[in-house]
Amino acid sequence: MKRKPNQDAKVDWPKPVDMDRKINCLKNFIQHMFMDSLVESVCGICSVRRFKRDLRHVPLSKIPSIELLKIHPDLHSMIPKIQEINSFNSNDSNVQSTMNNQSFTCINGMFFYEAGLFKTVDRKKRSLTHCDVCTECWSALTKEKIPKFSASNRVWMGDIPKQLQGLTIPEQRLIALYRHNSCIVKLQPPFHSTSTAQSALKGNCISFPQDVINIATTL
Repeated sequence: MKRKPNQDAKVDWPKPVDMDRKINCLKNFIQHMFMDSLVESVCGICSVRRFKRDLRHVPLSKIPSIELLKIHPDLHSMIPKIQEINSFNSNDSNVQSTMNNQSFTCINGMFFYEAGLFKTVDRKKRSLTHCDVCTECWSALTKEKIPKFSASNRVWMGDIPKQLQGLTIPEQRLIALYRHNSCIVKLQPPFHSTSTAQSALKGNCISFPQDVINIATTL
């Protein structure tokens, strides 16, 4: 026996989006895509690049556990032209830095990257130095821990030589010691026991060594 269609049933089709919602969406888009929102800066402690809005801009005297940023003794012989200054006041007055065209500076033995430091003058014409600090470094210092990628943790990659600065992507690939081929990523089902459970995302990178000498000869 066939059922009669319910003639009283009404179907509510999606209503047109009202103008206020459209305007709010447009404002949010413009706000997040505005140049001020896309400005990037460098953390003065670990040199990582982040959006400016995600960095804390604080005076040096306000950095918690700043004594943990003292450069590790093992790096004194590795970092070229490293210089320490002898004066550092808690109010950031008369702060001096090494002016040797290096990407870093040492303030009373504490290591900072120049790209993350900003020097200003207050109303009393006192020199002030502010530092941009990323979330990871700030979190570590508030817990009285050495930031993972700071020079105080013996992490120092060094500056890129002038000969290798500004290379195009093909040029970077030609001089690389290894040629990256592909990445394989596997999604693991979450239905495992707690004893055998693994991360949901697993993967590895496939690369091959390049014959740099023959490439240079050919070029």
